[in-house]
Amino acid sequence: ALLYENTSDTNKFLSIVLDGAGLDGNRFAIGARVEVQSGGHSQTQEFFPSRGFCSSSSYKLNFGLPDKSYDQIKITWPDGGVTELPTSAVKKIRVSYEESNG
Repeated sequence: ALLYENTSDTNKFLSIVLDGAGLDGNRFAIGARVEVQSGGHSQTQEFFPSRGFCSSSSYKLNFGLPDKSYDQIKITWPDGGVTELPTSAVKKIRVSYEESNG
């Protein structure tokens, strides 16, 4: 058996946490759709943390990036509102519905 340890330091990622406090009865923005564009590629995730009876996954959405920054983030909230964030080199973002649509 072989054991491989990836010691690469070149991996880049972006973690997004959604705050749906302004959404009526949807504190965690369940059902939101997040699209991240970076390096000519687009990645999309829909936020549904429930995976079955009595189980849940992380409330972070993680995206792998080819570069240290992303070109654009587009969030479509469960009520149809849209938030677009410009280019940045941050690794972690917390987006609040109230701040973007309030």
